[in-house]
Amino acid sequence: MLMIDTPFRMRRLGDSTVLFYEPDGGKIAMGYLLNELIAEAWSVKADTLAIPISCLTPSFFDLSTGIAQAVVRPLVNYRITIAFLGRVPREYLEDAALRDFIRETNRGRSAWFLEDLAALEERLS
Repeated sequence: MLMIDTPFRMRRLGDSTVLFYEPDGGKIAMGYLLNELIAEAWSVKADTLAIPISCLTPSFFDLSTGIAQAVVRPLVNYRITIAFLGRVPREYLEDAALRDFIRETNRGRSAWFLEDLAALEERLS
């Protein structure tokens, strides 16, 4: 049997099916990889996608590039909650607009910036 190594793993957390993108899966921006994430989440009926902060490109954190919105928007449109797991690098948090973006997304139900798996489990419970 042919086994293909994928950068995903799935886990149930409470009532949610969470698709975890592995830290060594590559950097996420717009385009093919984002489409692959959406397709994979849909194929396994995941309602939440967890992405390590380390897999985001530096330009993701520069809101003027539009990459953060371009990554979050399609997932929200497909009703897939997205959780970015880990600490946002301190140098990025010097930008007030990014801090506001993170604060506002964390207030909602569609996209979250969370410290770790425990915070995700708590949010989903």
